[in-house]
Amino acid sequence: MQNPIFLSLIVAFGFGGWPLIARAAGLPPFGIAVILSIGTVAAVTAVGPIMFTWDAVTKKVVYLGLLAGVINGVSFLAYSKLVSNPAWDISTYVPLAIALMLIVPVIGGPLFFGECLTGNKILGVAAILIGVYFIR
Repeated sequence: MQNPIFLSLIVAFGFGGWPLIARAAGLPPFGIAVILSIGTVAAVTAVGPIMFTWDAVTKKVVYLGLLAGVINGVSFLAYSKLVSNPAWDISTYVPLAIALMLIVPVIGGPLFFGECLTGNKILGVAAILIGVYFIR
């Protein structure tokens, strides 16, 4: 489970697939948020100990993790609203949200962690923005 390509595929199918299942089930936005959160806690509780340990947990890690969780929760509620509304094309707005989400770490990595902002990454952001233009 340490292969980043394999993990990326799991992320792609999981994050790309659950909105289709939730829409097919007819779940309302808050139902999506609550029921998926329960399922997420169950999966993390069952699989998490296989993949991770608690060795590096400090107060700072807990506080920043909680902050990240709050941000994720608010974003998840907005995403649930996008997924659940049949008046909005899931094939337009979910990819739009995900495409825009891709830009945040490309900018945030160099800004917060000193990662290299390469020409390829800039070209990738431009391609994402062009894709967003055509998807909408």
